Amino acid sequence: MSVSTEPNHNGFFADINNAQACSVRVALRVRPLSSKETLENSRICITTKDHENSAKMEKSPNVFTFDKTFDMASTQESVYETCVKNLVLGCFSGFNATVLAYG
Repeated sequence: MSVSTEPNHNGFFADINNAQACSVRVALRVRPLSSKETLENSRICITTKDHENSAKMEKSPNVFTFDKTFDMASTQESVYETCVKNLVLGCFSGFNATVLAYG
């Protein structure tokens, strides 16, 4: 696999000259069920709408909005390309960056 060092012009922080584009961003990825969860007949309790960048918890009236949502079919590569790549490349140009992953 070859790694591209070109920025993702469609990803987060593509325009470092725009202060708004450099603010904190929040993305949500719904992970697939683990094999243990599948064996236990667990269910997905959150749904996303990619075109709306929103997520809804089962049995909750609340809808949460994010800068970007990824469903279970998304790949690690697509999350990296969209959310992290430009931050990593920016570090090589002297910018500070933090990526926090939880879950």
